Amino acid sequence: MSNPKNIIRKNIWIKISSFNSAAVIARLITAWIVNKLIAVYIGPQGTGLVEQFRNFVQSMQGLSGLGMQQGMTKYTAQYSSHPKKLTSFVSTSFRLLFFFSLGLGIFVYLFSEGINRFLFPETDFSIYIKLTGLLLPVLAFNLAFNAFLKGLQAYKTITYINISTNVFVAILAYFLIGNWQLSGAMALVIIIHVILFCVEVFVLFKKKYITYLNSGIFQTINLKRLLPYMIMALVTAVVAPFFSILIRNHIFNFFESNGEIYAGYWDATKKISALFLSLIAPVFAMYYYPQMAIITNSIEFKREVKRFLKQIFPLLITGLAGIYFFRKILIRLFFSSDYLPMENLFFWQLAGDFFQVVSLLFAYLMLAKAHIKLYIFSEIGFWLSYYLLTLWLTVYYDLQGVVIAYFLSYFLYFLFVFAVYGKYLRNKNIAIK
Repeated sequence: MSNPKNIIRKNIWIKISSFNSAAVIARLITAWIVNKLIAVYIGPQGTGLVEQFRNFVQSMQGLSGLGMQQGMTKYTAQYSSHPKKLTSFVSTSFRLLFFFSLGLGIFVYLFSEGINRFLFPETDFSIYIKLTGLLLPVLAFNLAFNAFLKGLQAYKTITYINISTNVFVAILAYFLIGNWQLSGAMALVIIIHVILFCVEVFVLFKKKYITYLNSGIFQTINLKRLLPYMIMALVTAVVAPFFSILIRNHIFNFFESNGEIYAGYWDATKKISALFLSLIAPVFAMYYYPQMAIITNSIEFKREVKRFLKQIFPLLITGLAGIYFFRKILIRLFFSSDYLPMENLFFWQLAGDFFQVVSLLFAYLMLAKAHIKLYIFSEIGFWLSYYLLTLWLTVYYDLQGVVIAYFLSYFLYFLFVFAVYGKYLRNKNIAIK
């Protein structure tokens, strides 16, 4: 009989999951604390406003990071056994990120009032937008350093950072939201990144990764290598939060006096499904994507797909079904009984999550191989269809139309990526470039 330790050692999917389990537990506890505090002190209306700001911060972080994270993960992994190449690459990347994020941050700070009018027409949250501008270099660093660690496959270090950050966030959330309610929740969205930065800087010096950043080397050849990944990731980093903001603005306006409450229901539903997907996402980010970057033929691709279907697919089905059947309990657990009207949103939300995860099997291949045109077309196509379907379906199905639009958009997205990359599953041996 095989030794269980040997099975875990040989199975990278289980290995990553075991490293990530403690981080997931910490994330779940933190999410429960934050969501519960928002539910008690602010309610559904506040949930929508906080998520509106969070989407803005995400878009600015993605833009300030120049979409380098996927390319950085790939080339860090590729150069991990070549210290000189790795030093040149990392040093160039971080210097570019710093100066670009600094310039973008100044722009955000100067135009904070106009940005506030677009995001929050009836409320002045410009102070938090200014704070975002000032801290954009920090946000860019967080993205880049995380991508660097993924390239090194430093799973334990990533787990340590995630756990430490979540512990600090949980403590700070109780203080900020408990004392300042909505203002505290808004501040927490940006302060989280400061906490993460402090933990990462500690790790940077402790693990002596600082030697890769302070070499003073800047080579344009590294930018050329990164450019395809920058283009693709920038599309996602900007398009996804931007259309999320548009969808939320539609909910605000379409449902009038109930708009902010309904937006809170929608965001709360997404949060619960996102917590489950966080169990699976690290496997894709830390293992599946690097594997897609190095495979060269359809045989290797089929091997990885089979591994997913055997080891992750059962977890996906079981988890989604469990969330649906216990949704009322989860709503009360993570939020409060005030959020119970959102229970009719779960079926279509979870159906969309299913096709999202299955689509990643092909989408990560598209990303890893830098198929720029296909990626941009599919990404913009998904979000545009999501937004347009939302405008149409809310007329007939009210708030449920938003999650139906989500499901239909991911179903169409799956059909597209399968039509393009499904040939690698049907044929015996095809080169993948």
